[in-house]
Amino acid sequence: MLYEASSLAVKKISNGFAELHFCSPGAVNKLDRVTLLALEEAITQLEQQHELRGLLITSAKPHFIVGADITEFLTLFSLPEAQLTAWLTQINHLFCRIERLPYPTLVALQGHALGGGCELALAVDYRIADQTLRIGLPETKLGIMPGWGGTVRLPRLIGSAPAATLIATGKEQTGAEALQLGLIDAITSTEKLRDIGLRMLEMAANKELDWQARRRQKQEPLALGSIEARLGEQTILARVFQQVGPHYPAPIQAVRTLFSSRQMSQDAALVQERQDFIRLTRTPEANALVGNFLNEQFIKNKAKSLAGQHKTSAVAVLGAGIMGAGIAYQSASRGIPVWLKDIRRSALQLGMAEVTAILTKALAREAITVHELTQTLQIITPTQSNEHIAQPDLVVEAVVENKAIKQQVLTETEQKLAAHGILTSNTSTIPISELASVLRCPESFCGLHFFNPVPKMPLVEVIRGAQTSSDTIERVVAYALALGKLPIVVNDGPGFFVNRVLFAYLSGFRLLLAEGQDPYRIDQIMEQRFGWPMGPARLLDTIGLDTAHHAAQVMAQGFPERMALHGVDPVALLYAAGRLGQKSQQGFYRYRLDSRGKPREEPDTELAHLWYPPTQPVPCCSDDAIEARMMIPLLTEVVRCLEEEIIATPAEADMALLAGLGFPAFRGGPCRYLDQFGLSRFIDLLDDYAALGPLYSATPRLSAMANQGEHFYSGGSHA
Repeated sequence: MLYEASSLAVKKISNGFAELHFCSPGAVNKLDRVTLLALEEAITQLEQQHELRGLLITSAKPHFIVGADITEFLTLFSLPEAQLTAWLTQINHLFCRIERLPYPTLVALQGHALGGGCELALAVDYRIADQTLRIGLPETKLGIMPGWGGTVRLPRLIGSAPAATLIATGKEQTGAEALQLGLIDAITSTEKLRDIGLRMLEMAANKELDWQARRRQKQEPLALGSIEARLGEQTILARVFQQVGPHYPAPIQAVRTLFSSRQMSQDAALVQERQDFIRLTRTPEANALVGNFLNEQFIKNKAKSLAGQHKTSAVAVLGAGIMGAGIAYQSASRGIPVWLKDIRRSALQLGMAEVTAILTKALAREAITVHELTQTLQIITPTQSNEHIAQPDLVVEAVVENKAIKQQVLTETEQKLAAHGILTSNTSTIPISELASVLRCPESFCGLHFFNPVPKMPLVEVIRGAQTSSDTIERVVAYALALGKLPIVVNDGPGFFVNRVLFAYLSGFRLLLAEGQDPYRIDQIMEQRFGWPMGPARLLDTIGLDTAHHAAQVMAQGFPERMALHGVDPVALLYAAGRLGQKSQQGFYRYRLDSRGKPREEPDTELAHLWYPPTQPVPCCSDDAIEARMMIPLLTEVVRCLEEEIIATPAEADMALLAGLGFPAFRGGPCRYLDQFGLSRFIDLLDDYAALGPLYSATPRLSAMANQGEHFYSGGSHA
């Protein structure tokens, strides 16, 4: 053994070769600071072995290296620039030492080789892989860019344009895609991977492969290329900007760095990459996107801990509407048998047609096979009878959002439910404890709030009623995880967490409309300036103005001071006029189907006359004021929910709105956004709008935190 540490080992093997074997004690190999120090010591030993003929790099894990340790990022990013520069320089020097070993090197890749793992592989002479390979540089998804040579070596290996596209998108490549790009040299089976690697290494050592030419290719500047090639680079930059927009600087910066440094020497290009990497680490976008990743891991780990060993063997879904059909599809697609029940045969037919449509679209994009489509349909049993209700261990009620109807369905279902069965409701606003008041076993009942469309939306709110047992919560969280969802447990109340916060936001919108402000201008400001995927008018049209109107009434009853609109209510007027949004082809917008059958909206310039006299002047309201008046109600309601323990932590509040509402990811969720905005500054902003009433007032916790200079997050904390 030449060298051994907890995460890697180096030993001499046959034919004068050495093997560097990554073997982290954790579930996967990561290039954390401990592993990088060990790698540095291992390379020092290898540099002294002058008799070696080659180095084979392998992994003891199913995945090669999943990247750097992201849990260390926020701490590293907060370092003074000189310290961060020294850290990056040390790693760059280490990878260059690997690249300059006095004998050929080869890495055998399997599973994920991402981020720093991919950059390490790029420093090696030859790369081979098995069919499980997923390789890429996903750093731009975290608001940063490759910082360990990725923008330098990759374009010299596969060309500037393909490298720019791969880095800007952060997309993982399969083994076949990587081979076609020239990113790897061969694909073989897992069983033969090591043997083929040794055979290629033997060929390189015997000069049958020109490994030194391969090194020079990565170390020398790239040719400038033709005018057409340079114009192509500008096209790539323009395309990247069009895809990511103005709020995500990392993809643009990474591509600019790659193009600007491709004519430099390797050393100069690494310096350029390092400087640009550090600049990105200082951006609020990087802090937010890394924070999102850490929050998601925190929530997944919390959910897994709650779920324990619970399994869901079968479910029943009551109600075959869009939501019920989506829940049935999601369950069956994960191998969980489903009884889809509705009292109307026509509804069952529509529900099964919806499931089939979802599966057909997945088949068209090659996400599933014909066998998987058939298998999924076979384990969904449509029924109009209650006779099967005793068989599943979990029931999801997804009928119309009406308290009396839901209570009737829940009462009838409970009578048929097996003794161990769990009953849940997919209600979006009605308090769980109110629904539970008619049940014999309220401890076996909780809320299970999916978001529409179910197959696409990752969030599920698991709502704990006043009498819900811990066992019920654990089993329902286990079911949500089995569906591939992100479950967040919240406490009971009107709208729970996400819809309560949403309707505070929409209350701000309704106030602006009642004053005569243009809904289309508001949409534009909230989409283009703040970064929401949909402005409030588009969102309401998508939800359905009938659904939104009924939910707003529930919220107004629950929180009359803040969410009861006194005077004209534009949403209620649209609903009364039969303008229900996309479902009726007119809401705030008018809709027509394009050539592909998708709804396209057109503004209706006469719309505001429904609630605002055309002769009455509209008060002047700046873009800043509209953004503030929309966001203040949402942000303060989030803090109220934390104060009232509706939701447990800032991390869960942030991820719930990111995954459930599409809160702009580059802003990191409402709590991280408040931290970055500054709580004292936010209190001052509230003072400017205090005359608008309780919807714009500070909460006790917010005032106290601002006075004491506190934050929702401290470094990478979830507190």
